[in-house]
Amino acid sequence: MPKRFTKKIQYVCLPEKRIAEIESLVSSWSYDTKEFMRARLNQYTPPKGLFFQLVSYVKDLLSLSKEKDFVILREPEILTDWQRRFELSGETIPRKAWNNILEKEVSSKDHALLLALLNKELSDVHIPGDLEDLLEKIYKAHIRKEYTSDTGVPKAPLLLLTGTSGSGKSATAIEAIEKVIFSKEVRPEVDLDQKKTKVMASEPF
Repeated sequence: MPKRFTKKIQYVCLPEKRIAEIESLVSSWSYDTKEFMRARLNQYTPPKGLFFQLVSYVKDLLSLSKEKDFVILREPEILTDWQRRFELSGETIPRKAWNNILEKEVSSKDHALLLALLNKELSDVHIPGDLEDLLEKIYKAHIRKEYTSDTGVPKAPLLLLTGTSGSGKSATAIEAIEKVIFSKEVRPEVDLDQKKTKVMASEPF
């Protein structure tokens, strides 16, 4: 069995406006569009590495970097029309066309948050909140060995799910374990430095 690592939390620092735009964009897509876009985003790898970070940092310092805006991704007709994508991207190879479009409108931080929101929206297994909370306590106390004074933590890492055959016990247990113990969690954070710069720009000192 391959080795697996437990949950990793990724903090994505974005402007408050951009976080709201991404959440609004995802909620505006239909279920089919969400599935389609998740597949496309999973195939796309944003430019990364020290060189790209350095270029991005220099552009920020020189105020040359413009905020990426959602134009094409707001138009469902363009998303599903391959001919329009070829015209807009200037590419005739499907993957290159998509990469060209996403590179213009989606940063690496946008990409991480978009995928996280889409994965959450498209999950077809409902996990009861009480089960998720209980599994979280077991994970922290018995796997991570964190100290806790919570009396609701079971003394042993054992759970018994009961129900009729075919009621979804296995699917619920697997999804709960994946979500609480193994899945990578993306948490958006407001870019306070940028917010401070905008607020201070209107001050006379």
